[in-house]
Amino acid sequence: MKQQEKTEKEVTDFLQNFKTKLGIWGILFLDDRQKNSKALAELEITPSQRNNVLQELTETDFSEARE
Repeated sequence: MKQQEKTEKEVTDFLQNFKTKLGIWGILFLDDRQKNSKALAELEITPSQRNNVLQELTETDFSEARE
């Protein structure tokens, strides 16, 4: 298996696991932290849109692996 294919499969597997856990446990967002509010503003999303953005992530949203 090529490295790129392996990486794509790893991303796919991670996203499947992440979305399953997100559906079960959710995520605790620290909305009272200024840096988090600033990041949302920079991304032009509202706090209520965060979960939708996370649920809609796909392999094509992946940029690169850290070494």
